[in-house]
Amino acid sequence: MGRRYRPQVDHSHNRQANTPQIQSFWKSPATLVTGFIGIILLTLPLLFDSTIQRVISIQASDVSLSAQEFPFLKQQHCEAQARHLKQDDTLVEIQFADKPEVIRDTKINNTLFLLGQCQQSKFDSKKPKSGIGKYPGTSIVSLLERIQIIIVEKRTKGFKNPIVVTITLHEAEPGAGQPKLNFERIQTLVEKITSDRALVTIMGTNGDLQSKLSSSLQNNNNTKICAINDIAHCVEWSFETGRSMSNR
Repeated sequence: MGRRYRPQVDHSHNRQANTPQIQSFWKSPATLVTGFIGIILLTLPLLFDSTIQRVISIQASDVSLSAQEFPFLKQQHCEAQARHLKQDDTLVEIQFADKPEVIRDTKINNTLFLLGQCQQSKFDSKKPKSGIGKYPGTSIVSLLERIQIIIVEKRTKGFKNPIVVTITLHEAEPGAGQPKLNFERIQTLVEKITSDRALVTIMGTNGDLQSKLSSSLQNNNNTKICAINDIAHCVEWSFETGRSMSNR
C-alpha cells in the first residue's frame, strides 16, 4: 500500500508575524523603564551591603555551673549575634569558666545557617566544650587577658577591622589558682582592648557585680554593661557602634 500524502503547512508567516511583536515589546518605553527599575532594585542592596564596615566579632559565653542554670543567656547571645553578623565578618567564639577556650575562629561565608546553629547550641548549652569548667570558678580576668592576646594576634596578621567584644557573664567568682576579681585590673585590660579600635559589652550581670563593673568602666565610652534582660539591645548597640568605626 502506498504512503498517504500529507501536505506540509508553512508556519514561517506566523514566525514572521510574531517577530515584530517581540521587537515592539522591548521597544516599549514603559517596559524598558520597568526593566531598569527591576535591575536597580536588585543591585542596590548588594551595593549598599558592600559599603558596610566588616568587623571581627569576639563572642564569649559564660558556661560555668552558675551560668548553666540560665541557659537562655548563651542562647539569646547567640541569636542576637546571628542577626547582626554579615558575610565576610570574622567570628571568634569563646567559652569560659575556670579558663577561657577558643571554640571557633572563622570567616563568615553564609549567614543563613547561623540561627540554626544557635538552635543546636540550645540543646547542648549545658555541655561546655573540652575541659572548660573542670575546676570551680569563673575568671573574667583570665578571659580578658585571652581576648587581649587574640586581638594582638589578629593585628599582627594584618586584620585591621574594628573589633566587637560581647561577653555574657553571670557570676565572677574565681576559684583556687585563678586571678582574683580585681576591678582595677579589669579596667586596665578593657582600656587596652578598646584602645585598638575595639569595644567591650558585658551582659547578664546584676547586683553588686553589675554596679562595680559599671563604676570601674564608666569613663570608657567604648564599653557597655547590660542587665540580664537587655542582651538583644546591647548586641545591637555593639555591632552598630563597631561598624561605625573605620579601619586605620
